[in-house]
Amino acid sequence: MMKTPLMIQRKQEQPQCFATQNVIQRSIGFELEIGPYSQLFDSENRMYEKNRRFNAGNPMTQDELDPDNVFKKGKVMVECPMFDVTVDVSYKDKIPYVEIITRAFPETELGWEMLNTAMQEIEGIGDMIAFNCYHHAFLGHFWRFGKVEPEYKRAIFLCPDKPTGFFHVTAGVDMKKIPELFSDLAYPDDDEFEKLGKRREQGREFLMPPKKDEEDPLESHAKQLMLADVNRAVDELKNTFAIVENPALEGLLLMIGFYLYQSIEEVQEYPKSFTALLSRTDFSRQFSILPRRIQALLSDNDFSLWLDITGGLNDLLGCGALSQPFFARGTDCYFEDDERSRRMCELSREEWLENIPKGKDLLTSRNYPNRKHANGLGALGAMGGMTDSVGSMTREHGSIIEFRNTKQPLTHKEWKPFAQKAFKYIYALNKGLGKKYGEDFKINRDTDVGESY
Repeated sequence: MMKTPLMIQRKQEQPQCFATQNVIQRSIGFELEIGPYSQLFDSENRMYEKNRRFNAGNPMTQDELDPDNVFKKGKVMVECPMFDVTVDVSYKDKIPYVEIITRAFPETELGWEMLNTAMQEIEGIGDMIAFNCYHHAFLGHFWRFGKVEPEYKRAIFLCPDKPTGFFHVTAGVDMKKIPELFSDLAYPDDDEFEKLGKRREQGREFLMPPKKDEEDPLESHAKQLMLADVNRAVDELKNTFAIVENPALEGLLLMIGFYLYQSIEEVQEYPKSFTALLSRTDFSRQFSILPRRIQALLSDNDFSLWLDITGGLNDLLGCGALSQPFFARGTDCYFEDDERSRRMCELSREEWLENIPKGKDLLTSRNYPNRKHANGLGALGAMGGMTDSVGSMTREHGSIIEFRNTKQPLTHKEWKPFAQKAFKYIYALNKGLGKKYGEDFKINRDTDVGESY
């Protein structure tokens, strides 16, 4: 991989500081799915000519699109200094398309420069597709961005229309800041609109916007209203359990409550799609991040206090019996065998909750009770014990969260501004910036951030 002057500068600037193999140093990364109905072809595949002629994006089988099985999910087609152009495969139609995955950009002035450089190049990819009359591009022409793998030099990336982007943002969030995150993104009461600071407006606009295709305001703000309900439920718990006042424990309970609350609805796609805030760090690791005094209190008497608190949270949210499956109404997933397995009923809410403080998150592909269907959980807790180093002097372990309900779709000219706004919001959240945060605030050069892994 070729090294740019910016990468060399970055390496020279990084000081030696707190870093382990299992810690990322305060970073933000992006995944960009390019659409709509985009498809990958080998240039010698005649189905490409047929589809280009009609330019309709009609569904075709994976065998027709990729008879030689070249486009495998996760394969890197173009390796660039600050991002990779990879293969993803659609859930229902199994059609290969392009997903761009960036490097993790540290929350520093240098990381800000890296982000801007990367997004400028990614916008250039959008330009290549948008200004072609058939909205396609040869991956062999991507040499200007990075190294093209030999088997993909003949590949063609086709969009039936001008390219739009669907972003997922992954970032470490200080667990003590998760209550602020929920407050920022939740649907506010009427009298709260006047109090909204710039940071909150940006967070809600870009990381948790309402659905524009819903006529009913309540439906369009469904996820934001859920966040507000979980906020109220955890506040109610504080009246019964004083220990919940601890900000880190409150943050953990908010994430658990949001998971419980969202999973009572039928999951329309693959299992991980049920949540708008997906925890890449598993919940057992998040429990271990809590202050030792808090862990000891929650673990006493065979975790009775933990079970009382989480059970009470489940009841306050009206999520039904703890004995019912975690996915209460099942999932519309891709298993072909019996109905019970297809609906993923193997894990109960009670089993999930009681195993978290014991060091095992069962809602992950590593630990799910039915190994045959574990892969359906995808990125849920997929980073295991990996955390993000945040807070003062980066000595705090933050939970790595993927924001899956971001503003979309975005035209290729909107990709860079979106990434900039998301970066600024996460930076301001972890830094504790509230009223000070505005359009003109700048990313300060930090000297307490170590190498990103």
